[in-house]
Amino acid sequence: MKVLSWNPRGLGNPRGIHTLHALLAKEAPDVVFLQETRLNARRWTTYKYTLGFSNCFIVDVVGRSGGLAMLWKYELALRILNYSMNHVHAEIELPSVEGGKCVITGVYGHPQVDCREEVWALLKHLSLTVCCPRLVFGDFNEILFQSEKSGDNMQSEGQLRGFRAVLEQGGLCDLGFAGAPFTWCNNREGDGLISERLDRFLDNMAWTDAFPNLRVQYGVAAYSDHIPLWLDTHGGCIQNKGLKPFRFEAMWVGDRECTALVEKAWCAGEGIQSLSQVMSYISHCSSALSRWNRTSFGHVQKKLAAAQQKLGEISSSDPSFQQGLSHKLAREEVQNWLERDEIMWKQQSRVAWLRKGDSNSQFFHSRASLRRRKNRIYHLKDAGGIWREEVQMETLIVDYFQNLFSNTDSGDMAEVLSGVEGKVTDQMNVLLTRPYVAEEVEAAVKQMHPSKAPGPDGMSLVFFHKYWNVIGKPVILSVLKALNSGSFPQDLNHTFITLIPKKTDPFTVVDFRPISLCNVLYKILSKCIANRLKKIQPLLISESQCAFVLGR
Repeated sequence: MKVLSWNPRGLGNPRGIHTLHALLAKEAPDVVFLQETRLNARRWTTYKYTLGFSNCFIVDVVGRSGGLAMLWKYELALRILNYSMNHVHAEIELPSVEGGKCVITGVYGHPQVDCREEVWALLKHLSLTVCCPRLVFGDFNEILFQSEKSGDNMQSEGQLRGFRAVLEQGGLCDLGFAGAPFTWCNNREGDGLISERLDRFLDNMAWTDAFPNLRVQYGVAAYSDHIPLWLDTHGGCIQNKGLKPFRFEAMWVGDRECTALVEKAWCAGEGIQSLSQVMSYISHCSSALSRWNRTSFGHVQKKLAAAQQKLGEISSSDPSFQQGLSHKLAREEVQNWLERDEIMWKQQSRVAWLRKGDSNSQFFHSRASLRRRKNRIYHLKDAGGIWREEVQMETLIVDYFQNLFSNTDSGDMAEVLSGVEGKVTDQMNVLLTRPYVAEEVEAAVKQMHPSKAPGPDGMSLVFFHKYWNVIGKPVILSVLKALNSGSFPQDLNHTFITLIPKKTDPFTVVDFRPISLCNVLYKILSKCIANRLKKIQPLLISESQCAFVLGR
């Protein structure tokens, strides 16, 4: 479903209708909400057909100001619930969402600050009546934070708190955007220029769950001082360009079949003493687990639904609980799949500050959906200010970082380093260069977080932690051999590179920093070395510096 929200600042001018018609022809939205139309209901009886809609609800103008219009496609089952001069509240029947319906609220914030509180009170009241997926959007005539305004004086904090309270009490979340940082501009020159983000889309947790791949994007229109906003509930879907890489799932831990597969894959691991052999066994184990997941373990949601259906059938056929064992086994099966579902979403949400067992799958699911949406890069602006997408965007990213990290002639550093006083003493050097022992490898593994993002091997530390009694000995021997010999296979150095945004709304390549997602064995090697360096770092780094020293 596509939704367009726009404040055209009057559509009485033919140019305004032409601009709107062009916007609709380009994106073909299912729902359109317009603010400040300045058109009466009579004129809309013909305009709606011109724009390609058979359904239209109008809030009439008052004099020559205001006016709201909500238009929707013929096939969309939309019903107006209530309305005012500042909102239109509607219900849509959507079989694809839980409960079969959702609500949308188009908003036009009062242009007068002293009357805006009435709109906020209305939105808070509507929040109390909604228990399904909800979308709130439009021109709110207000900003949430001072950073959403450029030029002129700052807004009153009390004014901003009133708008924030609407989101907090209504359980609403700002959906962000892709495009320019502001939605309104007074188009003046010099010091009189003011730009603000007055238009936005908000949703509740249920809407986020129902449409995890939605995308909000700012459009372009020469008509009006507001820019149009588009929401596409499926706009974040990205075509898979290859096979999905293997990922070890924390929910597999504890399953007897999974344990048996791991033990079988490593049964011949007694003679392993090199990292190459360990990497080969990990690859073999990954393949076996991947096949098992497809054929036996399966899709968690489907298995959970099947288990719940089975429990319902048993309850219906035996309401007096004559077959107590069947009821018990069915309940246990449902509970097991519920726990696996929670663990899966927790792992995907990357919420490290909640422990397993909080029974909050809805929270984890929403966090995972928001994280997925935030991590996607839809398009980027190049040096010339042109937006690039797909292949052009990929080329832009590769070229930028290739140029940034290419080796340049730094000159002869020997002369510079000759004047630097040595800080590592002979005693420190002995500590650093002594042979590594098994206790250091085990300590490194235990210190590492179990569910950090995996590298090309697809394994997380939870696999090593849970099956250490099976894989521990060959891992220790191979890691010690690599550390003490100073050599390891080249494949170990392979990583996935991902881009992390430096700010909230990145739109150029410069706004990202690359990080490497390494194999677990590489992390263990690095952790062993880092643990030794930690012991002498406070003596090497000046007391006035805090970098890399714990506790400073």
